[in-house]
Amino acid sequence: ITMTLRPTTFYFFGLTLISIATVATNVLLMTERRDAHPSTAAHHRNHQRHRTKRRHRQLGKDGGDPDHRQQLYHQQLLNSRYARYHLEYASNMKNGTNFLKPTDSIYRVDFASPFVLERHRLVFFTVPKAACTVFKQLFRRMQGHTNWHKQNNDLPHKQQFNGLRLLRDYSLDVASEMLTNNTWTRAIFLRDPRERLLSAYLDKGKKPNLINKWCCPETNDCGGVSAKSFKGFLTEVIPRCLNDHWALQSRRMEPKFYYSLNFIGYIETAAEDTRQLLVEMGQRNGNGNGEALWDTYCSSGWGKGKKDHIFQRINSIRHGTSSNDKLKQYYNSPEILRQTAQMLRLDLEHPLFQFSSVDLDASTKL
Repeated sequence: ITMTLRPTTFYFFGLTLISIATVATNVLLMTERRDAHPSTAAHHRNHQRHRTKRRHRQLGKDGGDPDHRQQLYHQQLLNSRYARYHLEYASNMKNGTNFLKPTDSIYRVDFASPFVLERHRLVFFTVPKAACTVFKQLFRRMQGHTNWHKQNNDLPHKQQFNGLRLLRDYSLDVASEMLTNNTWTRAIFLRDPRERLLSAYLDKGKKPNLINKWCCPETNDCGGVSAKSFKGFLTEVIPRCLNDHWALQSRRMEPKFYYSLNFIGYIETAAEDTRQLLVEMGQRNGNGNGEALWDTYCSSGWGKGKKDHIFQRINSIRHGTSSNDKLKQYYNSPEILRQTAQMLRLDLEHPLFQFSSVDLDASTKL
């Protein structure tokens, strides 16, 4: 028996030694890698610290830079459901193939195509109900249009009149370069999904004739329900009517293009973020003229007296009406809270969208 057990004992003892040696070797290798690249550990700590920030744009102010901001964007995408789009982007960059395809909505459809300010190397994705009118006016002003402040049925929205160029106006090769070249800024401004949905209702949903025309032209039976209550808008209009004014911001473009963004601003801090956008844009394109652009085009000339800064009116409206009070007035039942939480889930949980929690009820947060 002793002779039989001894080889088995030595066998298992040997396996244990090998396992211990393997673990020790891996620990040593990891330590060597970390020592050889001390910035990796520091970057990870910085990444975790910055993820607690409400806005990615704050990174630039806390000692970061535009390139570091984009690295964090990319890292978050890698850790999310968008990982496969990162791999597609990386493959296109490595193989020199076009990132943009002719079938992509941002190249195929006018209203989905972002604006291009070639002189400033800016690609800008507007979002309905997220100050898109103001940004179109700003871009027209930056392009030298003397009637940039005009707002009517044609200006600044209709492409045949506003004089602005879209990504789809360029060849596929050139447009793809704009979406991948590091000297180009690719920006989007977002709005809190709950505020944006309510804004769409108050601006569009309470107009029965408009809703009938857009959403139920054959029956004309949804406009009245929508105008009567926010709940009616949620239950009768949104499920049967897809419209840009209340479509999810996470569906603004194909998911792969979120990887190419290197600036995300928010309407809640629109003036501050616009200034930061111009500064970073100047850093990337080599002009370094961001502050000068702000002083020339944004710091004054807006409003009825042409003495306001670009978002002064929006700020006054938001603070004057108490945004949270307005939200609580309409998001006023557990049913509506649950319904809109599910409806807006993809926006609220998007890895790049940093929306703060709004306390709409003593026991419920969206």
